[in-house]
Amino acid sequence: MLIIKGVKILTFAFAMFPIAFSSLSVGILFSSYNLAVSRNPDEQDNLFSTTMMAFGLIETFVFIGLVVSVVVYIL
Repeated sequence: MLIIKGVKILTFAFAMFPIAFSSLSVGILFSSYNLAVSRNPDEQDNLFSTTMMAFGLIETFVFIGLVVSVVVYIL
């Protein structure tokens, strides 16, 4: 029983990897957006919509990882 509890805790620990890497990738994404807008201000609307779609994709992976870890912990 203790081994199962330990594996469940490790599952939550591994669920922190997507959160850590998503915060890193969101920082890179928005810094690249600022750089692109500063180089080409005419394309700001197109760049913003593309950036928001990429942000949504990144956050989707975070939520999927958290849901999977909660399901593993419950079972």
